[in-house]
Amino acid sequence: KAMDIPRNCKNPQLILLCSWTDAAPRHIMKYMHAYRNLYPTSPILLVRTSSSDFFLNSERALQQRLEPAIRIIRAHLEDEPSSGPNEGFLAHALSNGGSGHLTCLARQYHATTGHPLPVDVLILDSTPTRARFKSILAGLSVALPSPVWIRLPMRILLMILVFLAYVIPRRLGLSTMADRVYDDLISLETLDNSGRKSKEWLRKEAVRSYIYSEADDICLAKDIIPHVEEAARRGMPIRNEVWVGSGHVGHMKLDPERYWKVVKETWEGRN
Repeated sequence: KAMDIPRNCKNPQLILLCSWTDAAPRHIMKYMHAYRNLYPTSPILLVRTSSSDFFLNSERALQQRLEPAIRIIRAHLEDEPSSGPNEGFLAHALSNGGSGHLTCLARQYHATTGHPLPVDVLILDSTPTRARFKSILAGLSVALPSPVWIRLPMRILLMILVFLAYVIPRRLGLSTMADRVYDDLISLETLDNSGRKSKEWLRKEAVRSYIYSEADDICLAKDIIPHVEEAARRGMPIRNEVWVGSGHVGHMKLDPERYWKVVKETWEGRN
């Protein structure tokens, strides 16, 4: 259900699109073309995600890779005054891979400027969820080659990597990257009981649309729903969009008219 807040018809000053892990270029281009049709005057910054970003690269290495994106964001939002048909910042993250890169950018932006990433609208497609062995493995296995003699050893390697990177740390009581991303998306600047200060990585005023489905067996609805509820409890404006029958990041494919209507109405309903 659309929120009853004032409409604003200016196009985004910048669109940040963070794709899901190992997404094929032909699939990403469908989102790029749709945004170009919706907002023809808006520049689009694409951040692609690969499995190696989460297993072979340290967070510091990932931040270095994303540094050009930070420069682009700052150039468009800080150095260039908004004028004409463009105003504001729209971020769109697909799956946990996309939201992982989004939160990494937000942390880096905060470290550089001392401020939250100035997002006005946030589209969260099939994300975020906590770390689960089966769902993480399923998500990373989608892009594996079809021939079984290649796919099987690569899947075994993935199982080992997921076990080492996600299962063992959780059993030791440590936070995983998936847990950090889950928390970062709704972080506020507060003090906890031990006096530690948490940071606001993304603007709490950003209007958030959660798009997800009960049929998604990779990013489970039962993990996303508590995130939606917690965001609402923290005073973040949210829009809850539940699809029926669509698989992981398959919501746009199932009903593109509804999907882009949600994006458009969320943008027009921002503060």
